[in-house]
Amino acid sequence: MRICTAWLLTLVLGASLVAAEEPAYLSGSVSLAAAPAPAKKRISRGSRYRQRSSVTDATANAAATTVSPYADLVVAAHPLSFAARLDPQAEPGQIEQREVAFKPPVLAITKGSTVQFINRDKIFHNVFTLTEGAKFDIGRRKTGVVVQKTIEIAGEIDLFCDIHPQMNATILSLDTPYFVAVDKNGRFVMPPLPPGRYEIRVSHPDLSGAMRAVELTAGDSTVVGFSLGNYRGKCVSAFSRSCSSCSPGSARPSCWGARRSPAWRCRLISSTRWSNQKRANSTCGGSGCTQ
Repeated sequence: MRICTAWLLTLVLGASLVAAEEPAYLSGSVSLAAAPAPAKKRISRGSRYRQRSSVTDATANAAATTVSPYADLVVAAHPLSFAARLDPQAEPGQIEQREVAFKPPVLAITKGSTVQFINRDKIFHNVFTLTEGAKFDIGRRKTGVVVQKTIEIAGEIDLFCDIHPQMNATILSLDTPYFVAVDKNGRFVMPPLPPGRYEIRVSHPDLSGAMRAVELTAGDSTVVGFSLGNYRGKCVSAFSRSCSSCSPGSARPSCWGARRSPAWRCRLISSTRWSNQKRANSTCGGSGCTQ
């Protein structure tokens, strides 16, 4: 009788543990208000000249591919009811410099992870950032050189190349292990999550983010939707001496996909390198860009 009772208790406890460990499921979509049609990447005469030793017609044609307007959107689930374990990623993230561009232009990682920068072009490149708490400059590197940096802060780290002003990218360093990229149709499916309360955040380097709190129940599937339409745009290119271009809230095709300057700040450039000086009392022609 005691054996039977113990056996039943084992079954009950086992069933309880299975139920407690059952995950919750989250999926959804992101819509872009007045989103422009996908634009084709252009190969400028300047980039052809700078990469004259490596750009072929085939390379140029491959670069002129359409880019989904949903590219670079990342959805992250930040636990509110429990503390998630946050470990650096087992494998380093990678950002390559190919065809005079950072690829991928947005890399999402967990805080504390390492990122490798690899020059795949047949010309010299540089990687630097002026983001507070994560400043670095790896210097000018030739083809095949790999340099890695550990990202110790959470947030957006804006990257540039001091040789090629059109090159820019963003590292999205997250303080949660739960995140996923949005697909080309604006949909996302999170990996199975522990049940609990979360703040779901949608991030894009050129758009104002969106967030909402949700309660996820074990075994249930939750579907959420987000709408993003406030384009932060690009105040000034990394090496421009004047403010111009996109105003907040605009959906002009010329703004789409442009990397904004950090915090909408206008900077003076000395030669081909950042002087890291703000333009005194500057505004961007009423576009909302200030110091």
